[in-house]
Amino acid sequence: MAYTDNLCSFRCLAHHLKSDGDVSEETSMTLYRKYQTAVGKDIQPANFEGVSLLELGIIEKILKCNIYVYELKLDLESGQTSQDRESTMAELLRRSPCRYPDTIYLNYFEGHFSYTQRLDK
Repeated sequence: MAYTDNLCSFRCLAHHLKSDGDVSEETSMTLYRKYQTAVGKDIQPANFEGVSLLELGIIEKILKCNIYVYELKLDLESGQTSQDRESTMAELLRRSPCRYPDTIYLNYFEGHFSYTQRLDK
């Protein structure tokens, strides 16, 4: 399903919280409303511009979890030639300053977040 809004961070959080894989749009919207209450705004989802890296701290406090954000990049310093297989690396964009028992890992790509269930993969 293709989305045309900027609620990707809340969908990622919903996937993390619903470990059984049964994630509904209602769960994402509930998280969005909690965030809106915490920041003291009431923005319709269609007009929401998304969560910035700096605002993830607010979500950490709401959910009591650490949020780490990575970005996949082509590894240009590996000494590979054009015949070699391309290699990617994950660059850490945001390290959580919190120490909650639960941690969420997100991938950042072109202004949107995606959920990374298993960082080791």
